[in-house]
Amino acid sequence: MGCAASSNAATTEDAVPKAVPAVLPSSAASPAYSPPKPLPPAPPASLHRELTTRSLAVCTTLDTLEKELDEMQATLNRADEALANEAPPIALRSTLASLHGSATALLATRLDALHTADLTSGRDEARAKRKALVAAAERVIERAEAQIREVDLKKARQAAEAAVASSAEATTQEAVEMTAGAVAEAAPEAAEQPPVESEAAGTTTEAVRAAAGEIERELT
Repeated sequence: MGCAASSNAATTEDAVPKAVPAVLPSSAASPAYSPPKPLPPAPPASLHRELTTRSLAVCTTLDTLEKELDEMQATLNRADEALANEAPPIALRSTLASLHGSATALLATRLDALHTADLTSGRDEARAKRKALVAAAERVIERAEAQIREVDLKKARQAAEAAVASSAEATTQEAVEMTAGAVAEAAPEAAEQPPVESEAAGTTTEAVRAAAGEIERELT
C-alpha cells in the first residue's frame, strides 16, 4: 500500500506541468537595447503635386511673368532716380522705349494667350494671379510712357536753352564784327585825305616868302 501510495503520488506529481521561464530575446536582454523610434509624419502634399500637368504649366508660366514684371518695375524705379537730375543719361530714352515694347508684348501675346478657364485644378488661384499680372503690366506700360514724355520734355527744354544762348552769343559776335568792319573801312579814307591847312597858316607862309624875296634883292 505504501509503495502504491508512493507510486501514485509520484505519478500525480509528474502529471502536473511545471512552469517554464519566459525566454527574452538577446537584444532585449542586452543593456544597449532601445525600442525603435517612431517614423516622422509625412509632409503635407504641395500645391504643385495636387495640380494636373496643364495647371502646373500655367502656374509656372505665371511665376515667370511675375519675375519679369518685377524686374521691369525695378528698372522704372532707377529711371525715376535718373530723371531727378537736370540732364538724364542719353541712353535712358532708348532703355525706356525697349522696356515699353517688352511690357506691351508680355501683356498682348503672353498674358492674353494664357487661358485658365479649362484648368481642372488650381483654376481660381491661376485666374486671380493672371488678373493681378495684367494690372501690373498695364501699370508698367503707363509708367514707361510717362517717363518717356518726361525725357522728351527735358531734352526739348535743354535744346531751347542752348538755342537762346547760341543766339545771344551770335548777336554779340555780330555786333563786334560790324563795329570792327566800320572802323576798318573808315581808317583808309582818313589816311588818303591830304593834310588840311588853315587859312591863317597859308597867309603866314606867303608873308615869309615875300620877305625872303626882298632880302634876296637887297643883297644882289
